[in-house]
Amino acid sequence: MIATWVQAYQHKPDPEYLRAIDTILNRWESLRDVSGHLAPCSSYPQWAWYVGYSLAANRLDDYAKLINAKDLKLADKMREYGYKCDAAYLSVADNMLDIKGFGPVSSYLRATGKFNPDRLDMIGGPWQDRKDYAGFALMMYERMKRNDSPELQKRFRKAVLDSAEVYMSVNPEVQWSVWGDNTANAIRLMLAAHELTENTAYLHRADHFARLAVDMFLDDTSPLPKFTSQDNFYEVESVTAPSSDVWMLAALEMHERMTMVDDVERHTERIATAAGVWDCTKLTNSVASLSLGYGEDGERTIFLSRVEKGFATDRGLIVDDLDLIVSDHVNSIPTLEQVKPFNGAYRRKFSGKHREPSTAEYGGFKDVLNRADLTLVNHGKHQATVRVTATYHDSWDDREAKEHTHTIAPGERVIVECISPEKRFIRRIDFDSTIVGGIKLERFAFEMTPRSKLNPLAAEPVPLGLD
Repeated sequence: MIATWVQAYQHKPDPEYLRAIDTILNRWESLRDVSGHLAPCSSYPQWAWYVGYSLAANRLDDYAKLINAKDLKLADKMREYGYKCDAAYLSVADNMLDIKGFGPVSSYLRATGKFNPDRLDMIGGPWQDRKDYAGFALMMYERMKRNDSPELQKRFRKAVLDSAEVYMSVNPEVQWSVWGDNTANAIRLMLAAHELTENTAYLHRADHFARLAVDMFLDDTSPLPKFTSQDNFYEVESVTAPSSDVWMLAALEMHERMTMVDDVERHTERIATAAGVWDCTKLTNSVASLSLGYGEDGERTIFLSRVEKGFATDRGLIVDDLDLIVSDHVNSIPTLEQVKPFNGAYRRKFSGKHREPSTAEYGGFKDVLNRADLTLVNHGKHQATVRVTATYHDSWDDREAKEHTHTIAPGERVIVECISPEKRFIRRIDFDSTIVGGIKLERFAFEMTPRSKLNPLAAEPVPLGLD
């Protein structure tokens, strides 16, 4: 309604349109409680729905610009709506923004600021239709552009980058239908993370998603994109959801951004490995991201990146505060018939504290990092204590982490073995050292295995150890 009235006011500046806008705003404001939490409507006064309020706030901000010159007081009131919703959400954000632990929460009980145990208040998963992390992260990024609150900037920046980190690790969930809108959100989240950090690795990942989208949505049957990755229905418009070709527009945005980057930085550093062993000492220049080939033909890849910056090298990777974000690999894009044997509940029950483990059975359409053996060398003159932390993931959330602490004498080599527990895989490895610049990662040996091991229909063979 407000959009219609603003457009009508542009055509004919009748103050009645502004009065109507003010009436709607007053009605919305009347639904706030004493703490500023807004009820979505009078029939459901017990809960707040921040994602809906934020979408409205962003539109109100845009409309406010159109009437700012005519009615500054009303324009400010329109902007204030979003500021109040932001402040209310930030007051309970400690419970809402553990992105890597359980995903972003978009709604909560107004009285307590807690999750509603009777609802699935959680965004569903990185690639779940209409419940993807990227869509929520992009909304937060839009609020960052419109609200300069230091607290909002700090919290939302971290939440956006935490969300982006998940996508640096987790490829599209091809076992279920992948939608063009979700893919577009993932690409645009990479662009947002690049804007926040200037880390070109996010552009490399966006390019990767765009290329995967071509494989998922385009074929020789029709020049139009598939409705989903598992459909044989083709269209470019939808009444109830964004058009299925939005990923193409996002890919074009990515390519435009890439043209602003120096030629030498436009591509990830591709490295062939011998039997899943990368000699890090052969990397002679700093790079934003790495793509390690593995498998019989070396065409399968594991993507390595960092959150804020690239990889520094000097006779190996310098491990000082090194965060190593590891991706899975899509080894095939299945048809609907191929995934039928694995049909299980994609969504997980939400208890109010956390999501229960998924009951879905995984097919082997993805490879995941099962084991990494890390050769560390002390090139310094003093003894160093090194802590290596492996974070284990279950295809939905980070579930646990294991620390490995070693004391390394000058000139000594130590191999740190990171082995994922049952139904987990390695998503991230962090390094920390007591001496600066002395400890180097010289050798990264890795074992990728089909993800079906996480929840198999039948027992998987025990993987062989790394030599």
